[in-house]
Amino acid sequence: MSLRPLIALSAVLSLSVAAEPAKDDAKKELEKFQGTWSTVSIVMDGTTLDDNLRSSLKFVVKGDAFSIKGEDEIVKQYAKATLKLDPTNKPKSVDFTIGEGSEKGSVLEGIYEWNDDELKVCVKMTGKERPTEFASKENSQVALLVIKKDKN
Repeated sequence: MSLRPLIALSAVLSLSVAAEPAKDDAKKELEKFQGTWSTVSIVMDGTTLDDNLRSSLKFVVKGDAFSIKGEDEIVKQYAKATLKLDPTNKPKSVDFTIGEGSEKGSVLEGIYEWNDDELKVCVKMTGKERPTEFASKENSQVALLVIKKDKN
């Protein structure tokens, strides 16, 4: 009798058991995202965006739903999305699947990190190429945002 099927089965079972803690981690991490967030800073393609744009943008997270309030042009493109987090990646990863707006159907791949009460998010705005560092260089199509949760 060969032990290969038994070894294969035990490997599959151990992988499925390991996936459960990852789901729990993502759920706990998503809880930290809940609420309304104000923009501290935005850098796009290596350029810091002006204070009027920065101060007008708000991000609201309820469950896995994400919405943008403020600047009309940005809202028209990315009005609503869903979040998918993977806090087990290094750096932690986030995907925004756009559900409403002119970019509907697009998936924006990003990374994030917590700094005290602020959240830093770095997102590739076009294409399928998740950023690997928290930087937005000229012509990179990468947005680097720092946001802070509003006190309610």
